[in-house]
Amino acid sequence: MAIPAELQQYNDEATFIKNFLCPLLGRLGFSIIIPYHGAREFGRDLVVCEIDRFNHWRYHGIQAKYEPSISLNGIESLISDCKQAFVHDVCHPQTGQRLRISSFYGINGGTISDQAKEHFFASLQFERGDNIRLLGGPDLLKLDRTAGLSKMEEVRSDLLGVLHECSYNRRALAAADPILQQIIDGNGNGVNYPAFRLRFAATSSYVARPVFGKKIPLESLELILNTVGTINRYWDGLPSGYIATVDSIKFPARQSQSMMAALNKELVLVEQAVTQCILETGPLSLR
Repeated sequence: MAIPAELQQYNDEATFIKNFLCPLLGRLGFSIIIPYHGAREFGRDLVVCEIDRFNHWRYHGIQAKYEPSISLNGIESLISDCKQAFVHDVCHPQTGQRLRISSFYGINGGTISDQAKEHFFASLQFERGDNIRLLGGPDLLKLDRTAGLSKMEEVRSDLLGVLHECSYNRRALAAADPILQQIIDGNGNGVNYPAFRLRFAATSSYVARPVFGKKIPLESLELILNTVGTINRYWDGLPSGYIATVDSIKFPARQSQSMMAALNKELVLVEQAVTQCILETGPLSLR
């Protein structure tokens, strides 16, 4: 069996580890990735760590190969690596603390034969139990796709938040317009500004991490945030201490209404851009 086509671009083990395996481990959520490849690796090319459900740090040793296939004879090397990895401790790169791994993963860019797998587990499982694993190239590609889908779902969720927020704000502006016009045309008595407010949480969150760059115009998003904040303050009414005259009572209505057309235009523009970005990420309901 050969190395899968998607992994053949990595010409050697070092490139495979650096350009594919380490980024994959990061996307899978491992907090620290410690490279150990070299003379003192003691069966581990990498040591990665995560926090388990009991809020404890767990360290995993990884020995990576980049071979078309690992046969029954070739698996002996991984068995030896596994034994060394558990025997020798690990130095934490930031604290200097000496640590030990709790599990071992043998990884190959190609395949691992069934005989090799059977011999690997038969040789180690009695002593190491469920703390040893083997992953071949096809397994890695599945993990890579899963990690990518998880990240994409997060991005889609952010985009849907912005889309729904823009839609809500346009409806809110339409509902507020007759209320504001009534205030402007009235005599200043019995004035009630809109009880609802425009929303900005999803847009603000996206602006902090604009993953689609220029596809969703940042200047429009920032203009929306600034305008929404200003209009909401106008709808809060006169600050305490101001003398309530007819003109001062109507002033917030006039000011906010004068900003609404431009805001609505930017909301439509962002809605269109966000919808296009959602379509680019794949099928997804726009409910």
